Amino acid sequence: MPEATAPLASRSPQSIAVDNLLRRELRIADPKDPAQIAQGLLSRYPDTLDQMRREREGINYGAPETRVAPPSSGAGASATELALAQDDLNRDIATLTNSSELKEIDVELKGWGRAVRQAASDGLAAASMALDIVQSDRAMAARRVLGDYARMARYVGSLSADTGPFFRRFAQSCDVMASLILVGIGEGLAANGITRGTAMIRVSASELQSRRNAVMQAFRTLTGTGLVPQGQDEYPRGLEAYRILTRQLEMAGQSDLRTLLDEASLASELDQLVDLAVGATSGGLRELTTASTIVVDRLGRLVDACRAYDLPLGGSVSPGTPDSPPMTYFASSLQLFVDAFTTTTGGRLLFIARPPIIAYGLYGMAGPDDATDRLIRLTLARGTIAEQSDCFACCGCDQTTIAREVMLDFLLYRIDRAIDFYAVGYQPQGRSEPEIRAASLGYTIQAAESLLFGGDVLNTTLADNLGTVGDLMRDGVSIDPTADERAMMLQELNSHYWAEQQLERLVQSLSLRCFSGGFFSTASAPSNVCTAIANAMAMLGGQPIPAGTIVIPPDMSSSLAAMAHNWPLRRMG
Repeated sequence: MPEATAPLASRSPQSIAVDNLLRRELRIADPKDPAQIAQGLLSRYPDTLDQMRREREGINYGAPETRVAPPSSGAGASATELALAQDDLNRDIATLTNSSELKEIDVELKGWGRAVRQAASDGLAAASMALDIVQSDRAMAARRVLGDYARMARYVGSLSADTGPFFRRFAQSCDVMASLILVGIGEGLAANGITRGTAMIRVSASELQSRRNAVMQAFRTLTGTGLVPQGQDEYPRGLEAYRILTRQLEMAGQSDLRTLLDEASLASELDQLVDLAVGATSGGLRELTTASTIVVDRLGRLVDACRAYDLPLGGSVSPGTPDSPPMTYFASSLQLFVDAFTTTTGGRLLFIARPPIIAYGLYGMAGPDDATDRLIRLTLARGTIAEQSDCFACCGCDQTTIAREVMLDFLLYRIDRAIDFYAVGYQPQGRSEPEIRAASLGYTIQAAESLLFGGDVLNTTLADNLGTVGDLMRDGVSIDPTADERAMMLQELNSHYWAEQQLERLVQSLSLRCFSGGFFSTASAPSNVCTAIANAMAMLGGQPIPAGTIVIPPDMSSSLAAMAHNWPLRRMG
């Protein structure tokens, strides 16, 4: 039986599955560490831990607890804040569900409480294990659920007269729990020795191993070693494409890429990356930061070589090898493996969870990059805008005030989503897809200014803060964004447009009729929020497209060409 320290390539799938099971169930980072295994088991079975302690102290198992437990050394300010946040959330849920004014929707509110408690519990538990991408994604998903309930609670509260403050307090508690999840992710990464430049693998260990196996299987299919002998009516498309590829690499002097066309060499390169990644340890990931840059570059150039050469197709010369499915299979599987190493994320949250004064020297020699600086400024501005929005909600209950309040709450919700995007961005300059999608907030704020204030700025400070956030988001992309950047922002705005319409129908069924009847009196006309989103899309040269719209290529060959080789779709006729 291979030892636990053997390279991954020599270990069985059952051994790898056991390691993944231990990480998931015991919530540990390294299943090879006996100390972590022991601590995980003791945490999972607290009663057994108590019995062991009492046995060491000579106390009967059934005797009552007499010793006063000393405070935990790990219970710092964050633990105190977490306890206060959980208590506030439970109190606000109880206030809503026990309010006599809301007895008509008490069943729905109980459902809110159950969902929010579950999301908070799952998010906080997963945040401490954020070194595992699966747990990190669970934590961010829980944060999104809490943000959605906070947005819905504010919306219902705006149309609920005297019970409005109850809903806003509940929303505030959801926001605090969502913020603590972000802090928990940063603390979880910092506790494992992650620095700002450490590579974070965006797939699970089992998924990465599956991608490695797919590459090797595709390579055997390409070279013919993994296939049965072909029939007399079949062309050797794989071997012919493999022959042309090796010849072209030899003529181009790409000897380093020709090395990867040996099965043993290719397996060794893939296993080198997998071994560093699947351990989920900070040391392995920090070593992977440098190793992946070199190896992934070679693998990426091999993918380009598989798709770049011209082959005669029907009397003409076209790029790629669409007549060789084995070559496309190999290139696609290799690209899928490379995609797992092309992003480095998570380091920005260290500046959210840790004091900035200790960032130098501990989490990287340099300070925060431009995108991280925007994230820090965005989180500070978010708290100020939230406080001013709650204050604005107390100004009155006329239709104009309610419309402005709903708009402010929507912008606050969008700021939270922009923070989420920046938290998972991976380019120091802030030009990756998450930051570009966050930039759509800047256009939304610009489009909402006239609808929000109508030329009469009631709160200059609030207007200034919103303008600062808008400028901050637009700084993430150029003043004149590219076509691809516009497409990303339009897609993000379109999803919010239709989600807002669905939310309006739900809120209308939960709010008091005397308020919602006037606010939603013109059901056929879009609300101010939907109008602002549509105006923002118009600034980018687009308009709302109904959700679920799917464009099907005219034929199968067009579909495969567009998917595998990025060719333009052929027109029919």
